[in-house]
Formats: sequence, structure tokens, C-alpha cells
Amino acid sequence: MRTLFRPPPGVARAVAVLGLAFTVAGAGIASCSARARPAAPTAVGLATAPDQFFISDDARLRYREAGTGEPVVLLHGMAQRLDDWAANGVGDSLALGYRVIALDQRGHGRSSTFTDPARYGTAMADDVVRLLDRLHVRRAHLVGHSMGALVAANVAARYPERVASAALVAAPLYADSAADAAAMSPWIANLEGGAGWVGFFRWLFPAMPAAAAERASAAQLAAIPPARSIAILRGLAALTPPAERIAASRVPVLIAVGTGDP
Repeated sequence: MRTLFRPPPGVARAVAVLGLAFTVAGAGIASCSARARPAAPTAVGLATAPDQFFISDDARLRYREAGTGEPVVLLHGMAQRLDDWAANGVGDSLALGYRVIALDQRGHGRSSTFTDPARYGTAMADDVVRLLDRLHVRRAHLVGHSMGALVAANVAARYPERVASAALVAAPLYADSAADAAAMSPWIANLEGGAGWVGFFRWLFPAMPAAAAERASAAQLAAIPPARSIAILRGLAALTPPAERIAASRVPVLIAVGTGDP
């Protein structure tokens, strides 16, 4: 469950960049259309790229673009936002040779938020496909970290024709949705009981001092309030890719995970 949170910036950058390098495959990109389309990405980095928004079902989602070339969609982890891809350098590194598209997933950043678990789960994967549709992108490479990796895996399993490759960094992948729900249950119970994320951080980092765990928990709760955190965690189980779809998929995938990840 370490996978729901951010690794050190240097690790995140190295793994995501290397992951994409290993998984990039030749793919058709944007199809031409006479219809009006969003502004084309520019040479600026993600940090200074303009915010753009689109409606997915009834959710208003923010995204940014930078660079040109084959499209790469970046999917952040829980309690993060698209700005983190700029802060850790991954987005701008990839924008040197690719068209980088970073999304604030629903419940995060400046995108719409919900407290109903049904508004997360597979709806988050459908958001990615709707974004590709908006941008007239036939297929894209997906790079997901933690929760974002689970979203990417679901997109690759359910919409393989839209995915050129997927790099799954520290993905919370379980055998099935029941195993995922069981893994989430202790952290949901802590949030419902008012204990926040302290127990999670002490489990994740056994050497972390209690005061540091309290500060980390407070920061996490400030980014995603308890009711929304619980809804997102409950919705994650639905993202577990069905085994039969995994077996049938031919999407090139790289899974990267740290050996110390519990």
C-alpha cells in the first residue's frame, strides 16, 4: 500500500523516465479532424502551461500539455495533482521528445470532487479515454504512479486499442477486487475513526518518528479530506483489471516496484 503515496522526487523521475523508455512502442497518434479542437501544446513546461478543462460525464477535469511528438498521458497518485509531474521533473523531461498530457484525476487538484465511491473506480479510467477523445488522440502511452498506475492498468485492460504502452510505477495491483478491498480496509477504518493516516505511515516507514507521521498525516488530510479519501479508497477495488482482459491484452507493459515496498 506504499504505492498510494509519493516516492522521493529523484526516484520518481528516474523510474518513470526509464519506464517509458522501455515501453514506448510505435503507435498511431492523433487523427486529423476538421472540427475545432483544443489549443495545441507548446514548448513551455508543465509548470507554466495553461490550464485546460473538459467535461467527462458530469465531472469537470483539469489537464495541461507540453512538448510535441507521440502522446504520453501522466496519471498521478492519490493526494497528488498534475503539478507534481512538473515539480519532480518527470513531465518536462518527457516533454523534450513527447507530447505530454498531465491530468488532474477526479477528486484531486482542480478537478471535480465527490464523496460517493461510485464516482471513482472505473469512472477514473473512462476519464482518460474521454480525454484522448477530446484531443483526437487515437492511442497514447500511459505512465501512472501508484493510484494512477492502477488507473492506467484498467485503461490498458479495458481499452487496449487506445493504449500504445503502459509504465506502471509502484502500482497497487492485487489478485482481484476482493483482495484490493481487504488491503484498503484498515486505512479506511482509521480514517472513519479519526486516526487519519498516522498508522499507515508508521506501517509504511517503521523508522518514522511519531511526530513525523503526525505531520505527514495532517498534510495528507489537508490535500484530500477524510470523506473523499474514504470514497476514493473504496472505489479503487473496481479498478482491478479483470483477469480475462489481462490475459487477452497485448499492450506492452512495464511494472516497476521497489524491493522495500511492503
